[in-house]
Amino acid sequence: MNSAKGYIMKAIISVALLGANAAAEEIYPFKAGKWGYLSEQGKVVIEPQFDDVELFSEGIAAAKKGEKWGLIDTKGNWVAEPQFDKLEHYCDEIWLIDETKDGKRLFSYINSKGKMIIKPSPNTYLACTGVNGMLVVNIGHNHGLLDKDGVEILKFEYERIDFREQNGVFYGVVGYYKQGERSSRYGVLDEHGKWILKPEFHWIDIKNHYALLQKEGKWGFYDLKNRETLADFVWDDKSDGYEGTAGRYLVPVWQRLYPPQDRGYKEYGLISREYGFVSIATGRSRIIAPTFDKIEPLSEGMIAVRGGNGKWGFVDEEAKVAIKPRFEEVLPFKNGLASVKFEGKWGCIDKKGKWAIAPTYSEIGDFDEKGFAPARTMADSGGKWGFINKNGEWAITPAYSKVGVFDADGLAPAAVIIDDHHAYGVIDRAGEWVVHPNPKFENIGSFTLNGLARAGFLTSTGWIYGYINKKGEWAIKPRYRGAGDFNDCGIAFVNTGGAMDEGYIDSRGRSVRLPKSFSYYNLNKYCSASQGAFVTADGSVHPNIMNLLKNNYIIMNESFSPKVEIIGVWDDGHIAKTGLIDAMGNVLIKPMPDIFFKNPFSESDFARIYRIINNQTILGIINIKGEFVFDFGDYDIDHKFCEKGLARIQRQKDGKWGLINREYKIVVEPQYDGIHYDMMCYNNLFLAEKKDEKTGFRRQYWLEKDGAVRFHVDKVGDKYILKNAKGEILWQTK
Repeated sequence: MNSAKGYIMKAIISVALLGANAAAEEIYPFKAGKWGYLSEQGKVVIEPQFDDVELFSEGIAAAKKGEKWGLIDTKGNWVAEPQFDKLEHYCDEIWLIDETKDGKRLFSYINSKGKMIIKPSPNTYLACTGVNGMLVVNIGHNHGLLDKDGVEILKFEYERIDFREQNGVFYGVVGYYKQGERSSRYGVLDEHGKWILKPEFHWIDIKNHYALLQKEGKWGFYDLKNRETLADFVWDDKSDGYEGTAGRYLVPVWQRLYPPQDRGYKEYGLISREYGFVSIATGRSRIIAPTFDKIEPLSEGMIAVRGGNGKWGFVDEEAKVAIKPRFEEVLPFKNGLASVKFEGKWGCIDKKGKWAIAPTYSEIGDFDEKGFAPARTMADSGGKWGFINKNGEWAITPAYSKVGVFDADGLAPAAVIIDDHHAYGVIDRAGEWVVHPNPKFENIGSFTLNGLARAGFLTSTGWIYGYINKKGEWAIKPRYRGAGDFNDCGIAFVNTGGAMDEGYIDSRGRSVRLPKSFSYYNLNKYCSASQGAFVTADGSVHPNIMNLLKNNYIIMNESFSPKVEIIGVWDDGHIAKTGLIDAMGNVLIKPMPDIFFKNPFSESDFARIYRIINNQTILGIINIKGEFVFDFGDYDIDHKFCEKGLARIQRQKDGKWGLINREYKIVVEPQYDGIHYDMMCYNNLFLAEKKDEKTGFRRQYWLEKDGAVRFHVDKVGDKYILKNAKGEILWQTK
């Protein structure tokens, strides 16, 4: 059979048989000397008469008579007479003709009515849009639109046509290059190929039913659904939009302002901006004029904005001014509240702008998930820090000169003044000292997973850092000029003086040598995924990670699964060996040369692995444990699984074919001389052939996915016989 394009061929095609009153059912090609078609019950619906056939699509199939191909309907009647050298289903109701004439390869296209819609050409290409039967045609890099009958919808003068789906509606973005211009212009078509916006824009970005447009260096916005302009081209630029809830999409835009009192600003490129917003949601939009000079990122559906009066307020996801600018400073909304400064004092507001906590504080931080926020009393009340709850009540009495934030274990650094210096300790959520304040601690960070926190003090030559435990004891004595927090693998960056004195230590202060090629960011990323699995009970680096480092392994971050990771060994400027580890750092496959992973674990808990042995590439399959579950040294496999999860496999020693599932278990033992690729998983059936060694006849079998025979074609003398699984005769030649 002729091999159709795999990415176009549909696995199951329903066609109406024997008149309008007949039930739709599948029909299958079969060969009894010639090719015909039978129903899934084994009833012959088109008598064998063709030299080759393809599957039906939309009630039409390609069939071969002699040396030429044509199109037939479900009754076997010719829709397009056999006249083509090569014919195959291309897309939708379109068929590709591939011919060679006078040494040139020519492509042409016909529809399911047999009508030629594109004449033979060496440089004509077609794409089905899936939108009302429209076809994008490329002739010598000039694109246009035809309908399925070949009628021109859009002239062939555009450099690109790309249809995009937005909430169930398709819009076509059309690119057009105008001679003499530096860049292309773009327009938008509707679902019928009619212009919504003609190509006069330098940029188009469609979101939902709205288009963000750039023209002559300015941005505007257009409602494609209602065909109306939302914003004229007054905006100088836009930022990346914010994804909100319920389909909302908020786009910050701005205008550049050059202070009129000093034109030198413009000369040196110093500008100020006025910001506005366009809110785009399903079925509605809203625009705010450029009245803000600074904006902050979206947080809990609210964006902090600074107005022309220098005061801060908030805009919601629909670009509505939810809280008018009236605050000197604001923090983002966290857990439903935002800390704001009003008339020199800090309080907290809700999303309606109402005071949840009256402004009576010198400073307020963010509320954490337990409802605690650091707060400081006014100077006339001592200027002390404590923690408040969401009712504005003191959860921890203000008695500290400095405080940090609580970690996952409910501990926070806090300081009091001793001898005119901040003396740090650690408190719990009850305000009790876990580590009493000590003048030798002038700075304490947060505790990390290994139970250590960075601590430091100021000397005449600068800061000195070490690490303390939760008892306030020096776990690693202070001797570093710079120190970072420990990552989840129990490794920290430290500096003992200059640029040449940088390095890494473990949780016991021992030097850790990372390969020069090793990425510390790479390590941090992997350690975060391990959730601290590499920290042992005594706070040191887990032996597994140490073994990786000592062996110069690189965690390559190339696996598609959080359960495993590929590691490599760096040697002489390249990755010389590769292997596999699990999430705990255990080596599943020891790094070795000439081993390669193919899309590891991207679709399942199995991955393909290639090994080069004696200059031959050997393919195998490993599971998530690193175990070889199938070695293809004796087999070849077609890795394109059909939608039923099965693929062909061929035994090398005798060339026999069988079927394998996604767990790489053989479900049909190799015993057939062929399994038709383009008939894979056709309504759960497979077309296979087995040669009769005595007669040479290739007996056809339609197989169930478990290998059971649905029906087969046999030959006795000159007579072809169609039988079911029970051996009963369903049809035979006369």
